[in-house]
Amino acid sequence: MGKLLIAVSLFFSLLSLKAQDNTPLIFENKEAKLVVQTLGSVITEFVLKNKPINPLSWKLRPDQMPKNNQSGPPFAGHFLCVGRWGSPSEGEIAAGIPHNSEANTLSWSLVDKSSSDKSKTTARWTLSMPLDQYKVTRKVHFPTAGSWFLMEERFENLLSTARLSNVVQHVTIGPPFLNNNTLVDCNATVGFDQRTAITELEKQSFIFPHASLVDGPADLRKTNDDRGYCTTHLVPDSAEFGWVTATHVESGLVLGYVWKQVDYPWLNLWHHKEAGNPVAHGLEFGTTGLGKPYQVLLENDVNFFGKKSWFYLDAKAAVKKQYIGFLTKVPSNFKGVKSLKYGKGGLMLTEQGDKPRTVLVTLPENLLK
Repeated sequence: MGKLLIAVSLFFSLLSLKAQDNTPLIFENKEAKLVVQTLGSVITEFVLKNKPINPLSWKLRPDQMPKNNQSGPPFAGHFLCVGRWGSPSEGEIAAGIPHNSEANTLSWSLVDKSSSDKSKTTARWTLSMPLDQYKVTRKVHFPTAGSWFLMEERFENLLSTARLSNVVQHVTIGPPFLNNNTLVDCNATVGFDQRTAITELEKQSFIFPHASLVDGPADLRKTNDDRGYCTTHLVPDSAEFGWVTATHVESGLVLGYVWKQVDYPWLNLWHHKEAGNPVAHGLEFGTTGLGKPYQVLLENDVNFFGKKSWFYLDAKAAVKKQYIGFLTKVPSNFKGVKSLKYGKGGLMLTEQGDKPRTVLVTLPENLLK
């Protein structure tokens, strides 16, 4: 029955995509539902069928968008930044480059209608970015049973010259999953406040979750802080995998992402509150920790404990990256995730506290290659 639901959902979604009407592609099984928009290839919904609280509900209003993005779709859910994270340079803005790149502003093309085996359904999209001159291919695998997905992406430099580049997975959670009790955990460690002077990053650094922000201390596990901030952290080189989770305590739900540390060594956490309630909390993992134009990064020779805030992509070269997203139920009054291990049987989540409980998220082995 689960396979039938997926097949039917994909069939009607694909018919709509053929008509080029930006109808989303919907993956479903008995346990979970994943919605990926054609416009921007944005993940806007990921829910459990028996607890349909969508963590990826965040969306900006058009008037809240950067000026150079006013004509495009508003930022939402989990979208992809390719080539840059944050603001382009003045010249790039004049040339039409939007904030956070073109990838989330254009309609993607579906290449494969569907391909199924006994355990999962697969769909593949491509995007050519005419201004930034990248080609992106992304493939999502959704299981016939379970509440996880695997995303595989390939980023190709179409230029005949080498370039500096960046890729960031712009994950942002919103209400009602996000509230004053939501808990954020990760295995990233040393970090800095984005408001810190670019020459003082190491000197003013701190270790997650205890932050020394420019306007005072903060516990970064908690989402009840009245201030807005963005902190950036490194996943240690000693870690094979990076991970980040958000726990909705009242419903007993955990949203999480896992990736290879060599793919995405940076984690960016941003927080925004309105009328006493958090309305956005970013869980962004990527290849950079500073959302500034490359000119600024190069002029200041930004190096945070040995990590550059960009990577080199040669002419006509391509790089592949992967991550896993998951959503799972946890016991009542779960205190958040102290550790996460990926191995035989799947993901083992261990709870914070003196008497930790464990939760197993069943996954096939070796998804992240």
